[in-house]
Amino acid sequence: MSELEVKDLLGIEWRFSEWILHAGGLNSQNVMEYFSLSPFWDPNSNNAVLKMQTQFNALQNERMDLVHMVGIEFALVYEKAPEYFVIAKRRRYNPSRCINLSFYYILNGNIYQAPPLTLLQTSLKEVEEGFNEISSQVEYSTFKGYTWKDSSSELGTKKDEDGKFLYVKSLPSFVVVICFSSNV
Repeated sequence: MSELEVKDLLGIEWRFSEWILHAGGLNSQNVMEYFSLSPFWDPNSNNAVLKMQTQFNALQNERMDLVHMVGIEFALVYEKAPEYFVIAKRRRYNPSRCINLSFYYILNGNIYQAPPLTLLQTSLKEVEEGFNEISSQVEYSTFKGYTWKDSSSELGTKKDEDGKFLYVKSLPSFVVVICFSSNV
């Protein structure tokens, strides 16, 4: 995958159970090999080039050689073996300078791409806006406690298939559904 090619892999969960079973579980020595089988792997990365060039000789320190290469590389940056590993995809400019491009995590053998911070920020902003909008529709009294502001045209009551009551509140950008198990 080239630098200019953007591949959206945020929604992918990848696992190869047979490989994990055959390897006897994941550990710091084999997790990068496992990761190289996933769709998150870049076959043009320095790791892949180095692996291909040294597949028939005993490479003692692959990490040391990666530090001296320029380009895209993958590195294990955190581990809590055997259930949790974090791998960084980064661009190396020289032995002392590299920039993280994305992160991947392996949780109990499943590999995921971590969402970028901008996506998390956007999601949190939308949750905050929704919370503020809902909060503006709530009233509090010492006698009744918290209740919805009374606007009977916007509030509806329905029963679901289990006989539970659903109170549906329609707000400008979304619908709030609250489910109660007791019959009201």
